[in-house]
Amino acid sequence: MEKDEENTEYFQRVINDKFLKYEKLVVQSHSFNSGNDGKGDIPKFFTMVVLTALDDVQKSFFESEIERLKNEKLIPSSCRYFVFSDPPGPRIGCGGSTFHVLDQIYNKLNPNSKLDPSKSFESNPNIFNSFGEERILLIHAGGYSKRLPIHSCTGEIFTSIPLISLKPESSALHHRRMTILEMKLISYMDLIHLMPPGVFTTSSDLLEFFDSDANTNHSINFNYFDFTALSFPTSSLATAESHGVFIVGDKVNSGSVSIPQSNYQSKHLLKYIHKPNQQSLNNALLHSDKQEKYILMDAAYYFNAKIAFLFYQFYSHNKDLLSNIEIDAYGDILQCLGAQSDDTWIENSSNLRSVEHLSKIIQARKEIKHLLSNAGSNVQVIELSPSLWMHIGTTEEYLNHMTQNLINVGHRALAGNYFADESKIVGQNSTHSYVCINSIFQSNVSFGQRGVVEFSRIGKNVK
Repeated sequence: MEKDEENTEYFQRVINDKFLKYEKLVVQSHSFNSGNDGKGDIPKFFTMVVLTALDDVQKSFFESEIERLKNEKLIPSSCRYFVFSDPPGPRIGCGGSTFHVLDQIYNKLNPNSKLDPSKSFESNPNIFNSFGEERILLIHAGGYSKRLPIHSCTGEIFTSIPLISLKPESSALHHRRMTILEMKLISYMDLIHLMPPGVFTTSSDLLEFFDSDANTNHSINFNYFDFTALSFPTSSLATAESHGVFIVGDKVNSGSVSIPQSNYQSKHLLKYIHKPNQQSLNNALLHSDKQEKYILMDAAYYFNAKIAFLFYQFYSHNKDLLSNIEIDAYGDILQCLGAQSDDTWIENSSNLRSVEHLSKIIQARKEIKHLLSNAGSNVQVIELSPSLWMHIGTTEEYLNHMTQNLINVGHRALAGNYFADESKIVGQNSTHSYVCINSIFQSNVSFGQRGVVEFSRIGKNVK
């Protein structure tokens, strides 16, 4: 959670407004699909939400959770939901999953036809049956959360978090728990109004809070770039070292590209660096109007339908090369982009889980860079300021965000619980340093600092 945390009232308002809009969208989508309303257009949302899973066991669980959320009318019914598991064998990384998912999407939508991988995007007659019409939210969720073992079964994407404390209360569901999936749908729902067909890709261990309402001059325009990367300012070099950072150039101006007015700055990408060293961090430093130093850190990014087709085409030609190796959607794709992108990272093995197939990984990186260089891919980096991000990748981060940071921006500390005697539930101080979700409590229960209790039955006089 970074720099704008002082402005809690602002983010409480932004999150509250988004959730109210989301509830309305969900109700409208289910009403439209059930035929109860019959009037007006279907609410605009992603045409497809895709989760990746590590294997078929996790895929089955994800599908059952999505079905539960749909049946309980907690997520929109106006889009298709798919879960694709990675191929059996060694991990392929979120970059390998991206290629694999695009292949699976086309096969799913067009079972009796094939794109011609030898033809260009524009000359393929079947392209508008797939990538040319789809606005896809791709969430990389595969894995068993080894650094956060309490979510090994559910995966981080279905981690329980307390519901937003709405003002005014909007429905009987306001005491329930939420999942990270729902929170991500809420965060991104406004983006769809300016997003051309393409893929918006993100990870399941990150919560992002930012205003994306065009009516407040916080719109993000995706139309003029093959890639649009969302970035979050951070003043913490230690945090940036474990993620990716952008080195950016001049602001995108009206010149040959007409960008609508927005409070968010759009900047040309010079270089992306994955898990940078100290020298790289120094090169990425920017200065605010108050001369405060900060760095733009990676989060989610979008690529258009043309790039989706190029990735599909690349995967069709290189399945043998890409099999059994791990490709990262950030380190091995974004590092190929930018006016000052070079080849120095291609043989770097410091961030790899295994170097068993290093020669194949290096060759794959070279091929991806060649692909994107030949395509002349242009990239904008959106500086989301003000914004908040919360990385939930470790137990320490999970406890910090659940018991403090989420509560500070308007989430409830208590959700979906039953208390035999709520007056005798004792905390350590007046502000909640604990979170209780979907649990049953008898009287005289005491909580310590930074604790999370979920799906439990607690007897009397328990500390």
